[in-house]
Amino acid sequence: MGSGGVVDRQTVTAIFDALDAAADRLVGLDFDALTTPEWLVLLGRCEKVRRRLPVAEHQLINNLARQASAEELGGKLSHAIADWALTSRTEASRRSNAAADLGRGAR
Repeated sequence: MGSGGVVDRQTVTAIFDALDAAADRLVGLDFDALTTPEWLVLLGRCEKVRRRLPVAEHQLINNLARQASAEELGGKLSHAIADWALTSRTEASRRSNAAADLGRGAR
């Protein structure tokens, strides 16, 4: 999906469902049988995934910032982010600012 093309709702939902399922399987694993080099490689892979996830988050936040009204959000964007992401308003504001700085689009 890195082509930047528009996808339909079903595709987006299916991809997020697959991501959730993969994360569920991953956190259920027991890594005890692996070696130190294997743990280190997997730790690096965890970091790679961690750094890629905000790209989608930035796109979602920037779409909300550009297109959603305060009425649709139930107030300020940062408050809606805090409510839906189950995080503090301070963290939500940080994410919104990061999305504006690093993501596609402007607030």
